[in-house]
Amino acid sequence: MNGLLRLAAFAVVGLSLFATSSGEVVLDRKLTSARENYLTCDHYASMFDEVTIGSENNVKCFSLFIEHGEDWEGSPEKVAIVCLKISEVTNKTCIKFMYRTVDDYIMTRLFAGASSNCNEKKQYPFQKAMRVDAEDKVKQKTLIVCLDSFDTPPGPDDTGCCNSEICVAAKLEVAKIDGSPLISDFAFPSESNSACITNGFFRRCTVDLLCSQNCDIDTAAFCFAVDISQSLWDPVIGGSAEAFQSEIDFVVMGIEAIENNGGFNLEYGVATFGDNGDIIADLTTAANASEAVSEVTVPTVKFGTNVEGALSACETVLNSSPKEFRVLILITDGVPTVGNTSNADLVSQGDSIKASGIQVVTVGAGEFIDTGLLNDLSTSGSFISVDSIMEFTSALDALLEEVCERSLSVPA
Repeated sequence: MNGLLRLAAFAVVGLSLFATSSGEVVLDRKLTSARENYLTCDHYASMFDEVTIGSENNVKCFSLFIEHGEDWEGSPEKVAIVCLKISEVTNKTCIKFMYRTVDDYIMTRLFAGASSNCNEKKQYPFQKAMRVDAEDKVKQKTLIVCLDSFDTPPGPDDTGCCNSEICVAAKLEVAKIDGSPLISDFAFPSESNSACITNGFFRRCTVDLLCSQNCDIDTAAFCFAVDISQSLWDPVIGGSAEAFQSEIDFVVMGIEAIENNGGFNLEYGVATFGDNGDIIADLTTAANASEAVSEVTVPTVKFGTNVEGALSACETVLNSSPKEFRVLILITDGVPTVGNTSNADLVSQGDSIKASGIQVVTVGAGEFIDTGLLNDLSTSGSFISVDSIMEFTSALDALLEEVCERSLSVPA
């Protein structure tokens, strides 16, 4: 490791650098080459409402170690921590590298960098560097690297650096706070960290850059088609009152989740389907729709599964709305058994509904569903799967995510 560190000390030779008034050293932006089809990471990040690093919590930390060289017989010594966070700085989306030394160590130099992958910039992976006076005994400091300081290929989904791994480089020069004479050493993330590699003269680490759209739904109409067929509630054929209630809870909580994440002017309708499709709530408020669903009790009559009737009922509800964003949410635990049971005809019916501007979301629970039909009916081409009829509420996040995704495809 000594050889690595000595080489690192001379790695900046030949690069065009300039110093800021704060003591930071910034790599000359003219060195950023324009590569065909490459755009800055910030270009892609700006297409999204929210950008975080590491996780939705927007923090990723690495411990930094001194490895003391080849002759050292002990373990690497932890001397600092660096935590990364996405922040808006002067109208730019940036990564904050927040360094903090531990125990009796102080920092004398800091380095920070980011790139689209760890195979790039092997000779000098940093955009920012700063020297601090040892007499100031600095133990905390932050460097900022903005997403417009490195470029990235478009990737398979044309989202560039978003929702993929990027590469970060963190290095710290530290010294003992009471060292006399002052002896400094470089600290890096641990070699044992599976996210980190030594590439060229430096150690870099991969980290997820997560980009998402906020769910801000305004002026929309929803219709929930709720399956009340025998297979859901009859214990003789695998159903139960608890399973039935799980579906009812899912609808009530789904209405609440959409309402809480939406904007204004939202309306909800509800239809139930067994042998027929019956509208139990025309477009109304969230409170009224939830109340109508909550009053649905376990049937005493053995019903089949009329998907045709469910689609027709909710289509009628939604066609009464002038809103651009209209969503039909079909929830079932089985296959069509009454009404028109032809998959081809049902898919054709669904295509006609979608052609009228209505978005279709399908939710299927248990092992007896027709996955192909539910996929074909769904606007996205993929249904929301629930493992068990006892676990409808486990799909709430997926439902909200799908509704948000559908809202982005509809003109405001």
